[in-house]
Amino acid sequence: FMQAGGEDDGPYCLEYRDGDDEHHFRAAGEYHRDEVQKAFLWYLAGDPRWRTEFTWQKLNIERKPWWKIW
Repeated sequence: FMQAGGEDDGPYCLEYRDGDDEHHFRAAGEYHRDEVQKAFLWYLAGDPRWRTEFTWQKLNIERKPWWKIW
């Protein structure tokens, strides 16, 4: 999946995940709404530009055991 966070015209962060935690990436930098919209349209259309037009960095997400969440 692909997701973005931000408001109005931006800045936005842009992420995608391809399966498990080992394949979760964030685009380097911050983006304006039109850039994020373009990335989503490419992604939905199967256009590979969403992978090449952004510099993706792997996210290292620390997962807590379920008993430490409560």
